[in-house]
Amino acid sequence: MDYQRDFMRVKPTGVPLEAGKMLISAPFFNDCYFNHTVVLLSDYSDQVTAGLIINSPTASKVTDELDEWTHEDRVFFGGPVGLDGIAILHDSPHSGSEQVAEGVFSGASPEFLQMINKQNHPSAKYRFYVGYAGWSKGQLEEEIQQQMWVISDCIPALIWDTPPDLIWPTAVKLLGKNYLHWLDIPEDVHSN
Repeated sequence: MDYQRDFMRVKPTGVPLEAGKMLISAPFFNDCYFNHTVVLLSDYSDQVTAGLIINSPTASKVTDELDEWTHEDRVFFGGPVGLDGIAILHDSPHSGSEQVAEGVFSGASPEFLQMINKQNHPSAKYRFYVGYAGWSKGQLEEEIQQQMWVISDCIPALIWDTPPDLIWPTAVKLLGKNYLHWLDIPEDVHSN
């Protein structure tokens, strides 16, 4: 048995690559954007492959991005593409939104935004993101082949109920025993 090779091997989960799934980054690569991240894959087709990093809060507030917003909600970094736009994920199906996964919707009508801003929908769960993660045709498949990601089903509780710094370790634990050793690898693999 080659312990180092087995330790570094990323076992596929068997979950298909498609929109509405989560990508969990393998901890062996020190990518400046995706190290220890979980990405919700919102689009996956021949034309578009895109998603949002769900566990990367920024110091910015939504009030910095949307003049009419009155709450001090934090903006999350969705990825390095399209940094001039802001996106929203939420848990409320309504006109103007699109279901990404069970319990997770993207897009919002001005009326819905106004409703949550005025707290007329106090049970709504939502997060704002600046930028998104995008891949050219075949790029994500190649990264999965290179063992940079594993695929899991979407777990809405990771988005809505888990503190951002615990999302990646919780996602890894939910993958099962074949991945638990990932939790012992430092965020900067070169610091070991």
